[in-house]
Amino acid sequence: MEYNNLVCNAIDDYNIFTKSQKKILKSLVELSVDNKVVATIPELMKINGTTRATVATALDFFKQNSFIDVPDMTGIRFSYCTLNAAKLEEIIKHHQNKIKLLK
Repeated sequence: MEYNNLVCNAIDDYNIFTKSQKKILKSLVELSVDNKVVATIPELMKINGTTRATVATALDFFKQNSFIDVPDMTGIRFSYCTLNAAKLEEIIKHHQNKIKLLK
């Protein structure tokens, strides 16, 4: 749980994400078990209080930028993804470096 808090704090501090993207990525981190997330778009919409378009756009952004891996899907249904641990570590390192600079 402590790791998830660290990742979520780092996501909040990462400037390339929009406010909605931060919220959605943090929810993916919080829902993950061994970096695997099982959730549907409607579930993510409800958790984050956002629209289908916002969730779908964020997931596409995360996939294109290798923050998540979504297996080839039949149709347009999203049901699970895997978080890229290396990309999450990059976000954490960025956050830690920023903290060091502020000290």
